[in-house]
Amino acid sequence: MKHVAFFLTVALSVSFGQQMPERKLYWIHGLNESSSFWNRYYSLFPQTHKVDLQRSRNVDYTSTGSITNIATVQVAPQLPPLDPNEPITAQPIGIGHSMGGLIARTIEQSHRGRDARFCAIITVGTPNTGALIINNIVNGAALHALKTGMVTILRPLGALLGVALTPLDFSVIKATPENLPWAFAENATFGGVLAGVIANHLTESLRSSLDIYTLAPASDMIVSSGYLDSLRSREHQVPCVAIWGNEDPRGVFRLACSFIRRDIIPYDYLDSTYDGCVENIANTVTDVAMYTKGVLRAIASITFIAALFDPNLIPLIPVALSVANDFEKLEWYCRVDAENTWRRLIGATWIDTIRRRVSQYYYNPYTRQQQRIPSLVINEEDVGDPELYQQYRQSLESLYEEIHILNESPSDALIVKESQIGVPGLLRAYEAKGANHLEQGNHRSVREAFELIFELQNDEFRTPRRR
Repeated sequence: MKHVAFFLTVALSVSFGQQMPERKLYWIHGLNESSSFWNRYYSLFPQTHKVDLQRSRNVDYTSTGSITNIATVQVAPQLPPLDPNEPITAQPIGIGHSMGGLIARTIEQSHRGRDARFCAIITVGTPNTGALIINNIVNGAALHALKTGMVTILRPLGALLGVALTPLDFSVIKATPENLPWAFAENATFGGVLAGVIANHLTESLRSSLDIYTLAPASDMIVSSGYLDSLRSREHQVPCVAIWGNEDPRGVFRLACSFIRRDIIPYDYLDSTYDGCVENIANTVTDVAMYTKGVLRAIASITFIAALFDPNLIPLIPVALSVANDFEKLEWYCRVDAENTWRRLIGATWIDTIRRRVSQYYYNPYTRQQQRIPSLVINEEDVGDPELYQQYRQSLESLYEEIHILNESPSDALIVKESQIGVPGLLRAYEAKGANHLEQGNHRSVREAFELIFELQNDEFRTPRRR
């Protein structure tokens, strides 16, 4: 017994006496981002986590080709193999944001043994089981939603010009500024031509913005894609940790749109500027609204001027002014309809919304079946025992935090949390509250998760058998 105690004393004294080696981090950005996404982390971590900047890597790559090709041809050659003889904290960790997490996992599966690149992997907001928004872009649902939104926004213009707009019009109207003379020669109405020009311009702009997401590497992230099925079929030989965030922040009004930040996010001195990753999936609803508002005001001005020469147009002046200034319905659309549509496209909604429902089914993308979840509408007196009631509530709260129901359609539902942490053999998962999985990689709650992860790694180093 004395020998054992002596051995432990010596081992611990050596362990704690040895200086903590600097760790190497391999940062991998996401789809259509750049290495600037991680810049603030890259400069912050040496101060707090003993990072070796000389041997760490902030990887850059172009988002072309399959994820497998990007991982093996573009990214892996930039990362030196790990040295198994180094202490645990000195071995490189792969940190991937969004698609970067899939790239890190692909590299780990294709480069093992002496060719291994990581001693561990951290995925941040990575759609490990797929991104439903990509499915909805590929099947046309996103573009249809955008067209529907533009119809709502342009409806006052159509009413003023005597044109009834529908989503279908945006597909068939081919009027452009270049062929306006031809359109007039064909006796087309001014309203029809103008509405066609606006509709066609916006639609083509949106379609071109979305088309890139129908091709690889984005298409590899379709729910139940062959790539993801293959990736999930093999467990990782290194520890994997996932940091996941809520994709749908309250107060952010977007419709497959550019990502907007800090509407509800607490002030963070490290997050005071936009990342280089801000990416236009499509025009924001607000952008389209302001564009339309300018057009309506221009028409009101033109109507006023035209009435000076044609008294028959005088009755149209108050109508034009009214339409140009009445944006109550439009703003309501931006606040409510557009946000709900975006939730449907990405497969997320607010827990507060579904708590009021009696019962629901949700679609499980793994079993591909509808599953029933119990109601949160339950009274304490129905249970009887207050302690049992609290346990029941807590278990249901946990369940509802994992399942996000979409409006009234269970077929649209996706387990958003699970989509971000679905890694075989996952070691741990951390929630980054208030941090979108796509654009909030530098959010303070993400950094807090890193604090916990690296503290665990420090503990591993202090354990004699892992030194």
